[in-house]
Formats: sequence, structure tokens, C-alpha cells
Amino acid sequence: MRLDFTHAVLELVYYVRGTGSSKLRGVRHKVEPHIFSITPAGTGHDQLNDSMLASQCFGISGSGLEKYAGVYRDRGGELGRTCQRLAEEVAATRVAQQMMVDGLVRQMVAQALRAVEESSRKPPARELADRALDIIRRESGMVTVAELSEQLFVSKDYLRHLLKSSSGRSPLSHIIGARIDRARELLAAGELNVSAVAERCGFSSPYYFSRMFKKVTGMTPSEAREARSAAPARAKRKRASRRGAPATR
Repeated sequence: MRLDFTHAVLELVYYVRGTGSSKLRGVRHKVEPHIFSITPAGTGHDQLNDSMLASQCFGISGSGLEKYAGVYRDRGGELGRTCQRLAEEVAATRVAQQMMVDGLVRQMVAQALRAVEESSRKPPARELADRALDIIRRESGMVTVAELSEQLFVSKDYLRHLLKSSSGRSPLSHIIGARIDRARELLAAGELNVSAVAERCGFSSPYYFSRMFKKVTGMTPSEAREARSAAPARAKRKRASRRGAPATR
């Protein structure tokens, strides 16, 4: 489901549950828990939900955040905790409520500025490479190089250099490897034909899938499935032959 928005004041959105994406100023960003977006007044943006997204939305005037339009990660979780406290304070009726709300808004803006500044700094190369590989594994390779670079806030060229230097392989090679690993699992399950497995794992055609599968594993998808199917039968025959063998001293 796609939702389109434009707001009269700057909006800070903090995502607390679910996954999806948001397009802001022509760039589509993946959103998930601990991600927040800053959208200036009058700026159109959209939201696509992969799973049911839950977020906290705050309209803020005169915050100074206008020049930081974009999507960022709340690495330490401090901003998320302040957003939750602010949402709870706004929903309640308490003594000195407005004073508390004003203080929490200032704290939220300050923490957002810090998170923006931290996102602009490149983390150590090893940490960044590990994060890239974690994302590829978590998504079973169902992520593009462009999407990966957006999530890590680095250019595609830098990401290629980073993974090539740390692992000797390109981002695309890691992505294809993760897709092949997932394909092996689906082939072993035996519920989908080769064409369906290719589509499920993000390959553009069964031919390209078979070519990549053989390049990585040394077997075609059909051969891999047959090998998996034959393994239990071989093991069963081996056990039977052991039971029937004469005893020796």
C-alpha cells in the first residue's frame, strides 16, 4: 500500500515497528525500527509498507531541522526513547504538561541533530563492511547494491571498494551468493519448481538463475535437487547393508 503526504509544518517521523520504504526528494529509503525521517513543510513524500508500519509523527515549527531533510538512523536509541516519552506526555493530562512537552520537544530536536551528525560520519570500514554483510544475509540477498548503499549512507562506489578490500568480493557477488543459499534451501524443500525458485530468489530468468547456480555450486539446480533427494536413499541403503553384514571377530 502506498500513501502520499504533504504537510504544513516540518514533520519528524520515528519508526517503531514494521518495514517499508519512503521516497523523499527523489530518493527512496528503506525504513524500519530506529529509523527516523525529517521532512520540511510543503515537501511531498510517500510511504510504501512491506509489513504493517507503526511510527510516531511530530509536527515541529522553528526547529532548525529544515536543512536536514532526509532519513537517518538513531544508533543509540536515545531519540526513540524521547519520542516515546513525548507521545505519552501529549496523550496524558498532567500538571505542568506544556512545560514538559516544550522541554521534550527541545530534547528531541537536539537528539535528532546529533543523530544526523553521527550519520554523516563514516563508521570504521570494518564495522561498515560487517553491517553490509549482515543486511545481505538478513534479506537473503533480496536487496540491490543501490538499496544497500542508501541504508548505509555511503556511495555505491565506496561500498564496492569497501567489500572488495575486506572480503575480496563485490557487493553483487555477496548478494548473488546469499540468493543462491536461499535457493538451495527451497530446492531441498522440494515444494517449488526451478522457475518458481528463480523468481522467489530474485533472478530475472530461470536461465540466468541456472547459470549463476552452477557457477557458485558446480551443479545445476536440477542436479542439486536430485543429489539432495538421493542422499536419504543412499543413507538408508548403507544402514541396511550394515545390518545385513556378517559379524566378524
